[in-house]
Amino acid sequence: MVELWKQGKTGMKSGWWWKRVGMCAVTAGALALSGGLPSLAQAQDFEVTSGDERQQRIVERYMELVESNPAEERHLQSLLFHVGRGQGLNHLIDHYRRRVEARPESLNLHLVLGHLLRARGDFEDALAMYERAVELGPQASNAWLSRGQVRLMMGQRDGALTDFERALELEKNRQRRGEILQNLAELSFAQRDFERGIEFYKRRIALTPGDEYVRRDFASLLLQYRQWEEALAQYDALLRMVGGNTARRAEFLSERAEIFASMGQNDRALESLQQAIGLLRSDNWRVGEMRARMVDIYRQSGELGTFLERYARRWSKGGYDQQMLVADVYAETGQLDEALALYRRAAGRNRRAEEPRQKIIRIYERMGREQDLPAAYRDLMRAAPQRHGYGLELARHHMRMGQRDKALSVLRELERRFGEDSYVLLEIADHYGRWDMSDRAEATFERVNRLDPDDDVVILALAEHYFGRGERQRAVDTWRRLPDSRLGRVPGLARMGEVMVDRGLTDMGVSAYRQALSEAPEDMNVRRGLANALERARRWDEAAEAWNSVYERADREQLRQEARGRIVELYRRQQKLREQMNTWTRALEDQGDVRAGFFLAEAHLRLREFDRGAEVLEQLVGSSGVNDDEKVSALTLLERAYVQAERYDDAIVVLEQLVELRPQLAGELLARMSEYALRASGEAQAVDFAVRSLEVNPDDARAQARVAGIYEQAGEWEEAVRHYRAAAEIDPQAFDLRLALGRALLAQGRESEGEEVLWEVVRDATEDQMILEAGELLLNRAQRSGRLAVLEARWSPLAFRLPVRDAHGRLLLQLYSRMVGPLLVEAHHGDVEQRQLASAGLRDLGGRSASLLLDVVQSADVSQRARALRLIAELEVDLAVPMIARMIADRKEATRVGAIVAAARLADARLVGPLLDAASSAEPKVRQAAVWALGFMPAQRDLLRTLEAMAREESGGGGLALGSLARHGGKEAQRVIGERIEALAQGEPSYDAAQVFSALVESGRGEGEESAALVNLMKDASSPHAVWAARALGRRRSASGVSALWEHYVATLPVPSYAAEEGLRAAMRAGDRERDRATLWQDESRAFDWRRGELNVGALLAARKMQLEGGASLLGVLDNGIVAEALGRTLGRDAARWQKVAMHMLEEELDADVDGAGAAIGGRELATQMVAKMPPGVEGAAASLWRALAGDLNAQDVFGLAQEEQLDEVQTLLALRVAPWPSEFDRQGVSHWLRARLESEHAELRLLTLRVLAGLPGEVVQADVLKPAVLSQLDSAQSAHVIAAAGALAALNAVDALPRLRELEAEAPPAVRRALQEARQSLGAASPKSVEEETPNTRGS
Repeated sequence: MVELWKQGKTGMKSGWWWKRVGMCAVTAGALALSGGLPSLAQAQDFEVTSGDERQQRIVERYMELVESNPAEERHLQSLLFHVGRGQGLNHLIDHYRRRVEARPESLNLHLVLGHLLRARGDFEDALAMYERAVELGPQASNAWLSRGQVRLMMGQRDGALTDFERALELEKNRQRRGEILQNLAELSFAQRDFERGIEFYKRRIALTPGDEYVRRDFASLLLQYRQWEEALAQYDALLRMVGGNTARRAEFLSERAEIFASMGQNDRALESLQQAIGLLRSDNWRVGEMRARMVDIYRQSGELGTFLERYARRWSKGGYDQQMLVADVYAETGQLDEALALYRRAAGRNRRAEEPRQKIIRIYERMGREQDLPAAYRDLMRAAPQRHGYGLELARHHMRMGQRDKALSVLRELERRFGEDSYVLLEIADHYGRWDMSDRAEATFERVNRLDPDDDVVILALAEHYFGRGERQRAVDTWRRLPDSRLGRVPGLARMGEVMVDRGLTDMGVSAYRQALSEAPEDMNVRRGLANALERARRWDEAAEAWNSVYERADREQLRQEARGRIVELYRRQQKLREQMNTWTRALEDQGDVRAGFFLAEAHLRLREFDRGAEVLEQLVGSSGVNDDEKVSALTLLERAYVQAERYDDAIVVLEQLVELRPQLAGELLARMSEYALRASGEAQAVDFAVRSLEVNPDDARAQARVAGIYEQAGEWEEAVRHYRAAAEIDPQAFDLRLALGRALLAQGRESEGEEVLWEVVRDATEDQMILEAGELLLNRAQRSGRLAVLEARWSPLAFRLPVRDAHGRLLLQLYSRMVGPLLVEAHHGDVEQRQLASAGLRDLGGRSASLLLDVVQSADVSQRARALRLIAELEVDLAVPMIARMIADRKEATRVGAIVAAARLADARLVGPLLDAASSAEPKVRQAAVWALGFMPAQRDLLRTLEAMAREESGGGGLALGSLARHGGKEAQRVIGERIEALAQGEPSYDAAQVFSALVESGRGEGEESAALVNLMKDASSPHAVWAARALGRRRSASGVSALWEHYVATLPVPSYAAEEGLRAAMRAGDRERDRATLWQDESRAFDWRRGELNVGALLAARKMQLEGGASLLGVLDNGIVAEALGRTLGRDAARWQKVAMHMLEEELDADVDGAGAAIGGRELATQMVAKMPPGVEGAAASLWRALAGDLNAQDVFGLAQEEQLDEVQTLLALRVAPWPSEFDRQGVSHWLRARLESEHAELRLLTLRVLAGLPGEVVQADVLKPAVLSQLDSAQSAHVIAAAGALAALNAVDALPRLRELEAEAPPAVRRALQEARQSLGAASPKSVEEETPNTRGS
C-alpha cells in the first residue's frame, strides 16, 4: 500500500505554538484542529524501501489512525513527521487521491486529503475537499471546522466565522468546544467586533469557570484591543478566585495597576501598586519592581516633585533599593547634593555595590568637583577589586587634569595587582604608548611576552606596537612566531599571512600563505587567503590560478560562486574577459563543458547582460550532463539573472523547481517567491506563497515577519500588524520586528499602541541604529502634536542608566534641541509676558537636562559634544562651568572653540582665566573666539588690560578686541576708541571705520569728546568716514548728536546730506531697550559653525557693520521721541525751515512709494509729534504740509487749500499723495484740476502729476477725464515722462491703452521697456480678455 515514503530527520516542535502565531488570514494554526503541521526546516526526506519493514509499519499505522479520526491532530502531525514535506508528502497526496476516487462517499478520506493538501499549501484544492466533506457529513463538526480553517487561511473571514459557529453548534466535546469558542473570540476581536468577541470568550469561561489561565488569556486579549473596563472586570474576578494567596493577589494587583496607568488613571494605578506591595515581604524581588514602577508613573505624569514630597523622607530611611530610587529622582530633577548624600548612604549599606559609587562619580563630574573624583574612584576600586577598568578610568582622569605622575602611579599599581593577567597588562601597555611613555610601554609589552609567549593575542599586540613605532623588522620577527603559538602551525601561518597583507607586506604574506598551503593542501580557508593576498599584490595570473584551485576543490556552492566571481573579475581587470568568454562559449557548445557554462553565465551577469546569461543557464538546467548539485547551482544563478532582469514570474518558476530539489529550504525559497510575486504586482499569489512559507516554518519569527511585510506592501495593515505581533511574540529579542510592528500600528491608525511599541524599542533594544529609528519616529510625532514635554518625562530616566547608551544620549539631545528652539524665539522676540515665561521655561529645562548634557559633553563623539555645548550655552547650565573651563584649557580638545563660544553665554568669572590663556593661543581660530568671548565676561582688571593691549595691536580689518573692550565700557575703551576716531579724522586708512564706530556705539557713551569728533567727520563731505560717523551719532541717540544731524540735514536742503540722512534713519530705528547679553550672544553666535567648530570672524564683523548701517536695529523698537525733540530745536520758530523740511519729507514719501527708492525719513509718527510741537507763528503752507504728513488733513481739505491758493501746485500734489481720501469729495473737481496740471507747459509739473497719479487709488479720480492727457505723455521724448505715464495708466486701469503700450515697447530703451511691461502686466491681470488678445510674440517679450 505504501509506494515510496520519506522520513524527516529532525523532531517535531511540540507545544502550543499556534497560540503564539495568532489569528490571521495566513496563520497555519488558528484553530485547535488546524494547530499547524510541524516544521521540518532542516529535514531531508529519505526513501523507505520495502526492506525497511519497521518504518513502513509505522507509516501504515499512523495512516490508519488518521483515517479513523481525522480530528485527532496528534496523529496527523506524527504521520507528516515520518513522511516529510518533500516528495514523501507528494506521494502521500497522490495515494489519497486514488483512495478518494475509489471511495467517493468516504467523509474521513476527504478530510485526510484536505489536511494533507492544506499542509502543502494547496488551499484551493484543500477547500474543494472540505466542501465535499461538508456535503458528505453536514452534521460532522470536524468538516465545518476544517473548511473554516482553510477559508481563514485564504482570507475569507466571514465564511470562516460562519463555519466555526456551525462547528460549535455541532461539537459536543467540552474541551473542543472551549478551543473553538476561544478562537471564535480571537477572530471576532481581529474583526473589531468586540461585543461579539467578548460574548464568545464569556461562553468559553463558563465551560471552565475555575480556570484562571483562561481568564488571564482573555484579559490579555482585551488589553491588546484596549478594552480596559472589561479587562478590569476579569482581574476583579481573578482577585476573587485566588482568595488568600497573597503572592497571586499581589501579582494580579500589579497587573491591574498597569491597566489603570494605560487608562491615564495614575492615582488608581498607584493605589493598586501600594496594595500589592503591602501583601509581600519587603525583601521580595517584586517589591523593588513595583516601587520602580511607581516612580515611572509619577515621572510620566510629570509629578516627580510630588513623589519626593510623599516618599523621599520615608524611602531615604528604607533599604538599599528604596534609597537608590529616591537618589535617582533627585539626580534627575537636578538636586545633586541630595542625590549625592543618598548614593553615599546606599553605598554604605552595600560595600560591594558598584552602581551607587559609579553614580557618585558622575555627580562629581557634573558638579565640577574634580578634586573629589580620585577618592570616589578608589572607593569604587575597593568595592570591585576584580575590575581593572575602574583603575584605568582613574588614570585617564589624572591625565586629563595634567597629573601625569599620579596617572603613572595608578598604572603601576594596576601592574602589580594584575601582574599575571596578560590582557590587562596589554591594556596598560596601550595606555603607556598613548601617553608617550614609550619605555614603560615597551617594558610592559616585554613583560607580557615573557608571561604568555605563545598567546597569539600577545604576539599580535607586541608586533603592532613595534610596527607602530616604525620598527618593521622587529614586528616581522614577532609575527613569525605565530605558527608556534596556541593557534597551531597552519592557522598561525595563515594568520601571519593575513596580518602581513593587511600591513602592506604582501610578498611576505603570500609566502606565509604558500607555506601554510604546502602543509595543509585541503584547507580551503588557507587557499582563499592565498588567492586574496595574490589579488592585493596585483599578481593577476597567480591569483586566477589560486581561485581556480579554490573552485576545483570547493565542496560548497557558495565557495564555488565566490571563486567564479573572482576569476571573472580578474579577467575583466586585465581586459581579457570578452576573449575568455569566447573560449567558454566554444567549450560549452562543442564539448558540453558544464564548468565553462557556469563561468560564461557568471561573466554575462557581471557585464549586466542578464538575458544572455539566463539563456546559458537555461541550457545548463536542461542539460543531461549536470548532476543534482550542479542543477541547484544553475537554478540559483538563473534566479539571480531573472531577478536582475526583472523577470519575476520566471524567477518564481525557478524557485518552484528548487523547492522540489531542496525541500529542506522550502521556507526560505517560498519567502523569496512571495517577494517576487509582490514585485510583479501579484498580491494574491504573494500571499499564497507567504502562507506556504509560514506553513513550513510556523515557529519562525522571520517567516511571520515576511508574511507581515507582504501585507504591509499590499496596504493590508491589519494583517501586517497581526503577523508582526506574532513574530515579536515568538522572538521577543528581535527588536527590528517590534520596530516594524510599531510602524504598522501607526499606519493602521492605532497611534497609542504603535507609540507604546516604539517606546519599548527605544527602552530595551540593544542596537543603537534601531533605537534611533524608533526614537526619531516618536520625536517627530511628539513635535507635530506638541507633546515633547510628555516624551521628555518618559525618556529622561534613560539618562540615568549605567552605562548610558550612546543612542539614548543622542535622542535626548535631539529632544532638548527641539524643545529649546521655540522657547528661544519667544525669550528674545516675544512680548514682555512671553519673554518672562520662556525664560523661566529655559531655566527649568536647563535644570532637567543638566545631568545628560554634562555626560554627553565628555563623550568620545565630537559631534555630540558640540551639540551638548550649544545646549549648555542656550540653557545656561551653570553646573558646566568647571568642565567648560577644563575644555578651554585643554589644547588637544577637539571642541575647544565650541567650549569658548559656550563660555561667552555662561559669562562666569571662573572662565576668565582660561579665556585669557586661550586669547594668547597660536591657533587663530582659538585666539579669535576667546577674544570675542571676553567681551561677555564680567569686567576684571586683567581682562580689560589684555583687551586694551590687543585692541591697540589690531589694524586693518580687525575689530574683535576693540568690540569686546567696548562692551565693557570704561576708560580703557574710551581711550582706544578716541585714539581711533582721531586717527580716522586725520585720514589714516589703517583702521576699519565701521568697526571703530560700532565699538563706539557698543561702549554706550552718549555725550563727550567723541560726539564732537563725530559731528566734524559727518560734516566733512570729503571724508570717506562721514556716513559711518553719522550713523554712529544716530545709534548713540544723544540729544546733541541727533540735533547735529538735523542741523546738517536742514542746512544742506534741498539736496540733503546723505550722511545726515543715514544718521537720522539710524536714530529713528533705535529704541530705548538695549539688547540684553542673551540676545546679543544669540545673534552673534550665528557666526559660529557648531558642527565644524569654526567661528566665522568675517561674518561676525559684517553683522556688526550691518547693524550700524541700519539694516537691522542695534537697539530695538521704533521710537521717534528724541528725534522729534531734536528736530523741533533745530527748526525753532523759523516757518521757512519748517516748510522746507516738510516739502523734502513729502518728496521722500513720493520717491519711496512710487519709485521704490527706499524708506523715507520719519513718516507719519514723526509728523504727528512735530505737529504737536509746532510753535506759534508757524502757519500757512508750513503748518498745512506737516498736518498732511501727519494725516490730519484729508484730500478734500488739501484740494480746498489749493483752491484758496494757500498751497501752490507742487505742494498740493505732494500733499494729495499722502493725504487720506474721504468717502465723499469733489471727485470731478479734483480730476479736472489734475488734468490741468498734466496739460501744463512746465515739464517738471507734468512729471510730478504723473508720478502722483501713479500712486493714487484709481477709483478716487475720473479715469476718462485723465486718460487722454496721460496717453499724450507716452509720446514724450523724456524717458521719465513715459515711465511715469505708464504707471499712471496702470493706476487708472486704462485697459484700452494696452495696444499703445505694446506698440511702444518694441522700440523702447530697457528702463522704459520694463515700465511698459509692468504696466501691461498690471492691466492684463485686470482684464483677462485683453491678455488673450495679445500675440504670442508680444507675450513672450
